[in-house]
Amino acid sequence: MAPILLQGEIVGAVSICKGLTEVHKVSLELEKNKEKLLQLEKAMGSLYQMKPIPSYPC
Repeated sequence: MAPILLQGEIVGAVSICKGLTEVHKVSLELEKNKEKLLQLEKAMGSLYQMKPIPSYPC
């Protein structure tokens, strides 16, 4: 909020409000993508299992 001055006297105020619709929409999309990623990780984990590579002496 910012004051509106007229000859050094505050005669009003102004404020700018921004809509959060786009932020909310992107947030929801991110959550959906996180869920998809977890599902893919689970599916890939059951198909492929990583085994440690034995170390070889130098």
